Amino acid sequence: MEKTMERVSKLSTARCRRDISIRRLASQTGVDRTKISRWERGRCLSSIKQAIVVARALDTSVEELFD
Repeated sequence: MEKTMERVSKLSTARCRRDISIRRLASQTGVDRTKISRWERGRCLSSIKQAIVVARALDTSVEELFD
């Protein structure tokens, strides 16, 4: 569970650092906003494809967000 919370922090931190709301990130990536919210809270895991899209939108790597 601790590893999941670390992932949550990394994704949320990257998004907030860039001053992007969940709604805006969802709009930019085509990933449902509730799904992004669930990732940030550790409620579900992302698909590789969606993780890549979100990482690109946040100008970072998948490894940085989900390592």
